[in-house]
Amino acid sequence: MKNIKIEICKILIFLCIYFPFAISGYNQEKNPDYDLFKSQEILKIHLNFNIDSLLNNRNVDTIGHIGILTYFEPDGLSTDIRVIVKMRGNFRKNPDNCSFPPLKLKFLTDNSEDRLFRGLEWLKLVTHCQTDSTEFKQFILQEYLLYKTYNIISPLSFNVRLLDIKYIDSSGSGTTIQSYGFFIERPKQMARRNDGELVKADVMLYKDLDETSLVRLSLFQYMIWNNDWSVPLLHNVKFVKTTNNSLPIPVPYDFDWAGIVSAPYRVGAFTVDKTNITDVSYMGICLKKKELIPFLDFYFNQKNKIFSLYRNFPYLDETQNEKTLQMYDDFYSLIKKPAKVKRKFKETCFSK
Repeated sequence: MKNIKIEICKILIFLCIYFPFAISGYNQEKNPDYDLFKSQEILKIHLNFNIDSLLNNRNVDTIGHIGILTYFEPDGLSTDIRVIVKMRGNFRKNPDNCSFPPLKLKFLTDNSEDRLFRGLEWLKLVTHCQTDSTEFKQFILQEYLLYKTYNIISPLSFNVRLLDIKYIDSSGSGTTIQSYGFFIERPKQMARRNDGELVKADVMLYKDLDETSLVRLSLFQYMIWNNDWSVPLLHNVKFVKTTNNSLPIPVPYDFDWAGIVSAPYRVGAFTVDKTNITDVSYMGICLKKKELIPFLDFYFNQKNKIFSLYRNFPYLDETQNEKTLQMYDDFYSLIKKPAKVKRKFKETCFSK
């Protein structure tokens, strides 16, 4: 009997020690406690690594470059975090397309107590493509704003944080590059933030997805003049299953080929005078007029929020801003006429 009591005491002591840590770990995993994406303010960072080595080894994307990420608080205080910098991507990794590739940062410093990056192992960094180009700095701001626009459309969307970046070459060459960029939330954390989990599939059909979310996504891609996505091809779309939905929800990413961004490498995007984009198609499911109307009404209800996002954004060039809002106005002029929308979408839509 005495031995039994001793064993029970051991179990209780173990539970008292282990259980709080287990709960704490679970909560942190489900709701990561970091502030990186909670602020809308631009974050100033320096990224110090061997830039020349990275740019001269563009065909070897497995090479990692030791570096230091330094971020600056509004009061001027700075924090250094050791990182490994690697290239990523496909099209923009090719030096024929972009002089500077997209990056991925893996954190080496124990950042378990860091305010911004607490608990993060790695992040994708969206970069500027062409160095010393004012035009390309605007393109990256445009892509950032498309992520923020889809945040308005759906909470099941990727959070992003705008960055004012100074790249510093650690090789001693004296190279420095100043540009905008942004961090993208990791897919698993986006899913967990919405009480869901990622769905991995080799094939995904339209009928497999939540219809409301799919149609809203398809209208968004049409609104921003983007054909660079596909559900069946699993291209630039993640899928999330939540506790509130019986079917997976599609979540888009990578908007740099959208007509609203107007990057020069977007093939066939412009007319001769580079003012009108003509190659956009509706790539969603076919709907009857009465089925379309609630979705068109939904987008009308978001119009003021979307326009306010752009009008209150101080970094985008005024000309770019007005051009974007005009393209949005064209979309809203179209969807005032559901019958015309149905006829137009019928040309390229997919059967349910």
